[in-house]
Amino acid sequence: MPQRSRIGISLDSLSSPDAGNIESSEPEEDEVSENFDLPLAHRSWKNYAQKIGNAPQFKLHSQAMNAASLEKDEDGNLLAKVDSRALMGLVSEVQYDLMQFLKSDLKIKKLRLRIEVEMQEKELAPYTNEEIYAYLAKINPAIEELKNKYNLEF
Repeated sequence: MPQRSRIGISLDSLSSPDAGNIESSEPEEDEVSENFDLPLAHRSWKNYAQKIGNAPQFKLHSQAMNAASLEKDEDGNLLAKVDSRALMGLVSEVQYDLMQFLKSDLKIKKLRLRIEVEMQEKELAPYTNEEIYAYLAKINPAIEELKNKYNLEF
């Protein structure tokens, strides 16, 4: 009978403000990435996401990687911006294998990955009649003209 392993996680670590930080803010000199081409890194990132997406247990990880936007940060490291901490966690779970894949595909020895959560404000859907009218008038200003021309109430 196969042995089962048990993995423990502390909820305190998840609720702390530093939870999810993958690397220190002050990289050491030997941890700086080698120069790499961002479009090639983006292609390699997508290739890895497609590769792991074929395995059912990594479908969510693949989708999280596809949702990330890649940039080079000011230090020349690879920066992945995601919309939520959940996506950050999924990318973090495959980070080691991802980095090995990227390093071999880009033919470089040193590469650092930073993952940041970039919260975007989402506009709320209009709910009341006034909000719906304001939304529609914003999209099509002719609605305001029709309202005034025919003395309509809303």
